[in-house]
Amino acid sequence: MTSYHTLSHPERQHKCEIDKVANITPSNAFRFLSIAEMDLEASAMLYERGLYTQAVFLFQQSVEKATKSFGFHFCGLSEADVRSGNKVGHMTIRVFERSAEKAFNEMLVVKESIESEPEIQVLFELTGCDLSLLVDGFQLIISRLNEISKEHHKYRSLSSEDIKNTLLSLQEVEDRIANAQNHIHEGSYLSIDIEAIKKDVYLRLEPVFTAYPEESVDIKKGVDELLDLVAKERFWRELIAPCCELAAAILSLFYLSFVMQPHAIASRYPDEDFDPMEFYTEELPLTQYMPQLYSIADKTIKRLYVSYDTIKLEDS
Repeated sequence: MTSYHTLSHPERQHKCEIDKVANITPSNAFRFLSIAEMDLEASAMLYERGLYTQAVFLFQQSVEKATKSFGFHFCGLSEADVRSGNKVGHMTIRVFERSAEKAFNEMLVVKESIESEPEIQVLFELTGCDLSLLVDGFQLIISRLNEISKEHHKYRSLSSEDIKNTLLSLQEVEDRIANAQNHIHEGSYLSIDIEAIKKDVYLRLEPVFTAYPEESVDIKKGVDELLDLVAKERFWRELIAPCCELAAAILSLFYLSFVMQPHAIASRYPDEDFDPMEFYTEELPLTQYMPQLYSIADKTIKRLYVSYDTIKLEDS
C-alpha cells in the first residue's frame, strides 16, 4: 500500500498544544477529533507494514473517537457518557442511539404540549401533520440501533459483499451530496417559483384560515417571510450546503461505526477461542477494504472540522 494519508488539519494539534500552554482547555469535540486524526494516520502506517491487527485496532479507535467527538458537539454527550460502558464506551452506535433518544424525548414533549391545548391540536389536524407517526418512527430507529449494539459480535466477520454494499451505500450518499452542492453552486434552486409555492401553501392552509380568521394575516406573513428566505442565495450557501456536508459526515460515521464497532475488543485481546493475530490477516475482507475505509474516514474528519467551525452547538 502506498502512503497517501495526510493530516486534514495538522494545525489543530498545534492549536491544542498552544491552548494548553495558555491554560485554555480545547473543546472535547476538537480534542477527540484531533486524536482520531492521529489514530487514523498511525493505522494507515501500520497497514502499510502489514501489521493488520494493530491497524484495525487503531482504525477502530479513530472511528470511535471521531464518533464521540460528533456526540460532544451535536448530541450533548459528556465525557462521563462516552467513557461509561453502560452509556457509550466502545459501542459507538450508542452515540446515534442516544441522539435518537434525545430527539424522541423532545418530540414527546412537543406532542404532549399539543395534546394539552385543544386549539393547537385542531390546527395540527387541519394541516394533516401527525406527530404520532414521527414518534413511532423514532421508536423503531432506537430499537434497531439498540439491537445492533447488543448483537455487534455478529458483524465481526462481515463478508466482502457486506462491506461492498456498505461502500456502495456511502457512494450513493456522496453522489447525492455532490449533486445537491452542484445545484447550490450553480444557483439552480434560485429558479424555484416561490409565488407558486406560496399559493399552494395558502391552499393547504385554507382550513386553518377558516378556523382562525383573526390569525390568518400573521400566518400568511410568516409563510411569506420563510419562503422569501428560501429564495435567497445565502440560505442555500450558508445553511443548506453546510447541512448537506454534515449529513454526509453523520451517515459516514454511522456506517464506519457499524463496520468497526465489533473490533474494539477483538483486535486488542486474545480470547479462549479467538486469536486476533490469526483472525486479522491479509485475506480478511475487512483488511482488504481498509484503504477505501481510510479514505471515507479521512473525508469524514475533514467534514467534521468544517462543521464544528460553522455550526457551534457544544457547550463550552
